[in-house]
Parts: sequence; structure tokens; C-alpha cells
Amino acid sequence: MKPYEKPDYIREIEQFASLPISWERMRGCRFLITGACGMIGSYMVDVLMAANSIHKLNMTVLPMGRSEEKARARFARHWDTPGFYFVSGDVNQP
Repeated sequence: MKPYEKPDYIREIEQFASLPISWERMRGCRFLITGACGMIGSYMVDVLMAANSIHKLNMTVLPMGRSEEKARARFARHWDTPGFYFVSGDVNQP
């Protein structure tokens, strides 16, 4: 089991997304997360997707990475979720 599939990780993400911060300010926003398959980027994607689900924010999360195959494996639970759209690319390449 991958670390991000463990119940403790999922619970932590849901707790973070449930914190009493101004999630409402993010309603309808779009977020492009570069390096989405890395540790920090993937955590951000998971929190934003959880907040979107919990608070019904109608956000769009655009994780960007070089490998769609790696992204499909990492974000399998989000892949077909409305508001999740993977962007294949490398910010170092024009």
C-alpha cells in the first residue's frame, strides 16, 4: 500500500480540508499545481480535492506533470472526479 493510500494519510487530508479557514474564498477558482506528482504538489492536490468535495466549492484543480502514467497511478481516486484535469507538460520546456 502506498503512503497516500493509507487511512491515516486520507484522514489527515480530510482533517486539513475541514479546518475552519476561508475555503469559501476559493469557490469557483482554478489551481494549476506544477510538480503535482512530487511530495508537496501531490499533497496540495489531495487537500484541494478534499476541500472541493467537503465544501462543494466548484473548484478546478489542474495538476501538471511530465508523466501522465505516473499521475494516473498517483491520482487514481481523483482521475474521473469533476474538477480534476491533469495537464501533461514540463515547465522547463517551451
